[in-house]
Amino acid sequence: MSLPKQELGSNQIGLGQYNERLVLSLVRREPGIAKAELARVTKLTPQTISVIVNRMINDGFIITGEKQRGRVGKPSTGLLLNPEGVFSIGVKIGRRSLDVILMGFDGSIVRRETSYHDFPEPAKTLPDIKAAITRMKEALSPEQVAQIIGVGLAAPGALASWSHEFETSVQMMDAWQDVDLPAEIAAFTDLPVSMMNDVSAACLAELSLNRKRHSHDFLYLYVGTFIGGGVVMNGKLLSGFSGNAASLGSMTMGVAEADGEMPKQLLSKASLRDLEKLLNAHGHEIQSLHGYADLTGEVLDLFEKWSDDAAVALAGAIVNAHAVLDSEMIVIDGTLPAAQLKRLIQKVESALSSYDLTGLERPQFEQGQIGYEARALGGAFLPVYAQFAPDRDVFLKMMNRNKQIGQTILQRQKP
Repeated sequence: MSLPKQELGSNQIGLGQYNERLVLSLVRREPGIAKAELARVTKLTPQTISVIVNRMINDGFIITGEKQRGRVGKPSTGLLLNPEGVFSIGVKIGRRSLDVILMGFDGSIVRRETSYHDFPEPAKTLPDIKAAITRMKEALSPEQVAQIIGVGLAAPGALASWSHEFETSVQMMDAWQDVDLPAEIAAFTDLPVSMMNDVSAACLAELSLNRKRHSHDFLYLYVGTFIGGGVVMNGKLLSGFSGNAASLGSMTMGVAEADGEMPKQLLSKASLRDLEKLLNAHGHEIQSLHGYADLTGEVLDLFEKWSDDAAVALAGAIVNAHAVLDSEMIVIDGTLPAAQLKRLIQKVESALSSYDLTGLERPQFEQGQIGYEARALGGAFLPVYAQFAPDRDVFLKMMNRNKQIGQTILQRQKP
């Protein structure tokens, strides 16, 4: 098992809570792991591990699996997260859909509701969220409802300023300025609510819920209706000052034109929005881009045309970001069918030859494993991340900083 250096435990007094979170994160990553293996990879004493595991079992966070036989020594008992140890709710506000997920502690989806819209109108979105959460609670026992620890919101940053990208009226999107979505949901549910950029949430899902992931340093790109990015260093999701670290969609491509026109952003060159427009112009439904069935026929031909240009733009953005971050891996995921996402990644790798890589190690690429649900799953995992992840302090600093920024902006807007 490959672990970031900071995930080694500590036998020092006062770090028990960190060690407990570390053990939970390892059981999440390696279901069925034994106490002896936990002690080995964390460098904690077997006695310390036993105390932590027994406490987690008593608290209902860990359950024991079957004994593992056929190895040297006594049979060992594998450890698993208890799906009902806690529950969390995730809300993803997307360009075309609203997803609400009830997640078990082990990352399993207990219940999911999806509704579709032409654009996320706040007057409709908030009631839909409340109604979905109400139905989810009604499907649980009172004891299970008491185990819900929070709500995580995943949404594009600064919704109110995106009217030109959402292609709807400025007035419609300006309505978001009058809605404090986290506060509304917190008041309705009486639960703590955390909010994160939707692609950062997708990156969190890739980091925390993809059990096949062994790289702990990666640059993450999510190809959706709007492209975005995230960055993980040494197993930690970086948020940045305003919560928009690795916002690659905003990366400018090229220089200003002679006529003074601003250079285009990656958002305008590698987002599926442009492919959607291309499909619409040829009389095709866009839903095929956001599913599991491979593209065929003319839709596939149009994808190939779009992806030729998108891959070149993506490669340029990756080279620039890689020069700064020196990431071990470039992970690309998105809402495209798996076969087309793989094809896009191949084109991006080929397009790297168009760029000067002098002084850089050629980056390695990997296809993300979460796909369409990454943003919603990341949102649902936010409360778990806040309460149980070893780097909880990093998360809390991000939330406090975002709150301070929001207060500063409100002060500036006052007459």
